[in-house]
Amino acid sequence: DGAAATQWAESLAVMDPRSAFACARAAVLHETVGEDVEALTWGERALVRDSLNLEAAMLVARMHLRGGESDIAAQALTPPLRNLGAPPEAYALRSLAHELSRRYDAALADLRRTDELLPDFAWIATGILGLALEDGRLEDASQALQLALELRSDDPRVLHLGVALARRTDDPILEERLLRSLALQSTARPTDIAAYGAFLVRMGKKDSFRQLVAWADAGPMPAADLRAETGQVLVQEGHFPEALETV
Repeated sequence: DGAAATQWAESLAVMDPRSAFACARAAVLHETVGEDVEALTWGERALVRDSLNLEAAMLVARMHLRGGESDIAAQALTPPLRNLGAPPEAYALRSLAHELSRRYDAALADLRRTDELLPDFAWIATGILGLALEDGRLEDASQALQLALELRSDDPRVLHLGVALARRTDDPILEERLLRSLALQSTARPTDIAAYGAFLVRMGKKDSFRQLVAWADAGPMPAADLRAETGQVLVQEGHFPEALETV
């Protein structure tokens, strides 16, 4: 019975005012039934008694993240994370808090500390990449892209964000690699294949473009359609002569 368990934990906390464990248990039980205000109150009481109580710190961090207070969430997690042997989930939670506070270097550092569970938190790396790119923090975005590609090299969202970054940093080698990865996926959209084709045309790689057209015509996209789509991409990018030549 959840209500009885909560009452027991609260009674234990009253009987032993110094018990961070009892306060933390009461907090978790309140969270379980959706009573966030009560959960936060009991969680903060637990941290007053013992700032190293990881269960309470993670709960308080979750509550503040839900309320949009990412700075406070990161602060709550810092004391227990100074101890060795903290679980990967705690580092991931603080990484998310740092990400939402736009402290991307700290977010990436914590994310790398999740060790064997790092692949489970690849979505955080992708989020850091997107926000850093949006903020114009291109060095942070580059580091996030490297990690995101290590974890999800075939994720279309990662690849599209990487293409945007490559263009912002004027890195045609990276741009070509990512566009090619998108175009050759079994789930590639016609626009993905055309984007790669437009890049090849812009770079003057006529032989590579002809090979792409032949490959597409044999499978995912008729040659005429690819040329038309590629021409549209080139027009959108302002390359009118190349678009006319391609179509």
